[in-house]
Order: sequence, then C-alpha cells, then structure tokens
Amino acid sequence: MLAKSAVSELFFTFKISEETSSWTTRSSVAAKFKGGPPDPPKPGVIFAHQPAAGEVVLNLERLISHSEFRDSVAYWKAHGLDVSSGIERWGNTQHEVVLFVDQVPHKEIYAFGSNSATSAIEKALGTTVIGGTALTPNEVTRQFGEFGVSTKRWIFGDGVERIYRNWIETMLGRLLP
Repeated sequence: MLAKSAVSELFFTFKISEETSSWTTRSSVAAKFKGGPPDPPKPGVIFAHQPAAGEVVLNLERLISHSEFRDSVAYWKAHGLDVSSGIERWGNTQHEVVLFVDQVPHKEIYAFGSNSATSAIEKALGTTVIGGTALTPNEVTRQFGEFGVSTKRWIFGDGVERIYRNWIETMLGRLLP
C-alpha cells in the first residue's frame, strides 16, 4: 500500500523514495502479501525492480538455501535458541532479498490493485477497440484475462500502463480548471 505522500511523489516526480527494505523475488508472493490488494481508496502497487549489485544488502532466499546456514540454525536450535517464530515458521516462503534502493521510478510499476480495480479497468478500457470492435464495460469485465486483471483485483500487463495513464489524467483534471 502506498502512503499518501508516496502517491503524491509518484504523480509529481514519477518516482517514490525508498530505503532499506525487504523485497520478494516472486510476483505471486507480492500479490498475496498481507491479504492482497487493499480496500479502496487505498492504492496497492507492486513494483518490479532489477537490483544492481550494490543495492543488495542481504539475499535471504540464497542464505536460507545454503547448507551451512541450515546447519547453523539446527545447532543453535539444539542449544536453546527459539527459532519457531522466525526462520522455522517462515523459512523461504517470502523469497526475500533485502535491498537498499534510493528511488523507485513509475516505469517499474508491475501491477495496480484494490477492490476498485474492476471499475478502474472498465473506465480505462471501456472504449478500447479490439479486433475492430469497441468493448463495453460489461464485455471488458468478461474478458479481464486479456487485459491482465487477476481474480484478486490486481491489474497486470497492458492494463498497468492504461490505468496509470488514466490516473494521471484524473489527477491533472483535479488540478487544472
């Protein structure tokens, strides 16, 4: 979920500030994180970022799969360390990499999501012409798969650029008389 300040950054500077944080290496994990898209009007956004070598602080996914790390965890567990709420509970389920990234540009938006994604995609694509035929919102609803809309209200693929463009136009309409 983007904070209000991040939404403003994304609109005015086309990037958001970031810091040291955990990222997943799997889009399927990101789409389901904390129950999936938030309720409207809060925007859910998944960014896809290819980190440079200097941005990787710790690759937990590789660490957890390393035999010496697993042996160390087993050793400390045998000596009384409680690992049940951390490594033992979560393991590699989140496929995490800790990154230090200064900014994430809008061009790295991978997906938009919220309970309002359905109406947003209908509004953005309601007059889209496919194969010479203009689609109505109801036809778009029936053909979500072609527009990258998941059953969990995430918009992927071509729909991302269209929704982002629609969002920019809406914001400009609010700012300009």
